[in-house]
Amino acid sequence: MSEAEKRAVRSVSEREMAIALCLEFAETKCFRFSLFAFYDDDEGFLMGLAERLKVPYGPAYFNKLRKVVLRLVKYGVFNGQMRGTAREYIDEPSKQKSYRMKVGKADLIRNGADEKRGIHEPEWEAAFLLRHAYPETQGS
Repeated sequence: MSEAEKRAVRSVSEREMAIALCLEFAETKCFRFSLFAFYDDDEGFLMGLAERLKVPYGPAYFNKLRKVVLRLVKYGVFNGQMRGTAREYIDEPSKQKSYRMKVGKADLIRNGADEKRGIHEPEWEAAFLLRHAYPETQGS
């Protein structure tokens, strides 16, 4: 996607970013991610999220994403864990905080179309998961 086709980060609502984050986490079957993006898998995950949102991968994106992730941790959608690193690479941090979705939540989003629970799209499941952190506005 060219730079001209991307939209400004400020045009993306926090709710839209949170839903995209949950969908990306569930669809890629990511185990955990870090906002530091030092490792290739973290950077790949965050770049995939930026592509899903059609926003440029840069400081504005990280600032808004950090705000969304911290709110999701506050509301119990994600767990944050401070981890030590092996310090095997140049400039590798000694500690970093990694985030992961609570147990079973990614499976609920990924397997949303279940006959036992009714048929729901993954977007609906993600929005339901975020109903307290980012409630849907009345006009929507």
